[in-house]
Amino acid sequence: MAEVAGLTSDPDSVSNGLVRLQQLSLVNLNPETKRYEMLSLTREYALAQLAAYPDFEREARMRWVRWYLDFAYSYGGEDWEKWIHYNRLKEEEGNLRAVLYWCKNQDHYAEVRDLWLLLNHYANLYAYWDDRLDWLQWLIEQSERRGEWSSLVKFMIRKTWLLIRECSPQSLTQADEILQRAWVLRDHADSCVQADLAENMARLRIRQSNYTDARHWLIVEEKLVIDANLDERQHIRYFIPVLYHRAEIFYSEGEYFSTKKLFQDVMKSAEKINWHRVINSAQNWLADIAIEQGDRDEAQKLLIQGLTVAESSNNKRRLARYQRSLARWERRWGSVQKACQLSTQAINSFERLGMTRDAQEMQTLLDCP
Repeated sequence: MAEVAGLTSDPDSVSNGLVRLQQLSLVNLNPETKRYEMLSLTREYALAQLAAYPDFEREARMRWVRWYLDFAYSYGGEDWEKWIHYNRLKEEEGNLRAVLYWCKNQDHYAEVRDLWLLLNHYANLYAYWDDRLDWLQWLIEQSERRGEWSSLVKFMIRKTWLLIRECSPQSLTQADEILQRAWVLRDHADSCVQADLAENMARLRIRQSNYTDARHWLIVEEKLVIDANLDERQHIRYFIPVLYHRAEIFYSEGEYFSTKKLFQDVMKSAEKINWHRVINSAQNWLADIAIEQGDRDEAQKLLIQGLTVAESSNNKRRLARYQRSLARWERRWGSVQKACQLSTQAINSFERLGMTRDAQEMQTLLDCP
């Protein structure tokens, strides 16, 4: 508030002003969140008053946008480095969305672009942002209109990530079309972005059960990572997906020995760079392998450990998958009632995340006698 109002050099005015506003019941301090709040009617009045001072509003809005861009830079970005800070983004989620909508309405494309790239991973994994595809489509259209090809490729990758997760026939077809076009434009992107693009190609083919083509794209991705000459930490970060998706293919083919070895390699590599989300994900796969191989105790141990981490980190997608795996464990060795409860929780989570195929597969498990 002090930053946006332009009063950072006058803290006494800020303190006195907040006291006065509370005395007038125009703002309230929430004792639980320690955050100031105002009623919607008060907000409407304040916005009407703000509009009466256009010069101040213009300056305040720019300070507002800059503050949240700096905030997102500090606490957003890729989850492999900053995921432990995502709880700070959660606290400010309403304000971050307000900044995005205002910038979009004012046609401040660059600010929306930069803020979305910082918030993209958080929105995909740790929040329920139902309008993510709409935002990405707007950014694709705007970057293309401006001839900003490197940004266009990035937004195409991010949109296809969501479409592949949805995994409906329509979304996979749409993802295929976008990825084919993005690959034509790949020279506008650096090697790391091209590697991400190849990874999405492989992920799409895995969802389509085209494992031969998926393996081809993983070879392409591997070469791009090697040719990028990254430092050790970055190299590990970009090489892990190659191992991960190869393991996923082996799992789909029932090659559990090879799957287990590769996911163990994924965990070891992720531990070197403290990529906790991937460690948690690989642990889930290893639990699924243990279930397939009838190793009751090992599966239970992995699931209990992994679920605790998924819950504490608020990774909604991984939490849904742990619920699915636990439902399978309970159905085989535990309580049918508990299995039904977990299946229902997983279905609801998958539906909220837009993961239609996962929800349908879970419903099939729930319906089975």
